[in-house]
Amino acid sequence: LYNQVGNAYRQGGDARESLRYFQEGYALARSRAHRPRDAVWVGSFSSSLAGVAGAQGKPQEALGYLDDAVDTLKRVLDRLGPRTPPTLREAAREQLARSLIQLGRVHQGLGNTAAQEKALGDALTISRLLDSRDIEAGARLALGQIAAGKGEHARAIEHLSQALTLASRAANA
Repeated sequence: LYNQVGNAYRQGGDARESLRYFQEGYALARSRAHRPRDAVWVGSFSSSLAGVAGAQGKPQEALGYLDDAVDTLKRVLDRLGPRTPPTLREAAREQLARSLIQLGRVHQGLGNTAAQEKALGDALTISRLLDSRDIEAGARLALGQIAAGKGEHARAIEHLSQALTLASRAANA
């Protein structure tokens, strides 16, 4: 519930209360992060905290939260055994992919193109594992924007066309 209440405050424009709920949720999840499900929540809260920091014009703080999210989620996925419920593995991968896209966007704002491309490429790989059209579309959109900015028009068109196709399919699913 901490994430939902924090999001409600964020959408209502109250960053201070939003931040408070995300921090409380993060602390609770972190205290129980030895359990994989709670470690996934650490990643989720870190991403939410990054969103607040980014909205407040604090990209370095957002970067720190997203690094924490990505590191935590990668460790969770490395620890999951063969008996792990598929839904937990999928939730961890999905949160990791979304965090990587968010990380790519922060790197974009900081002008770190190589780090942005790495994060988005990793998100693209995970989205394919998940067969997630919306996550893949988000990664391809950002990769297309990078390519366009570099003057790599054929590559930009490829990514952006695929993003459009994926987004259309996701909307019609």
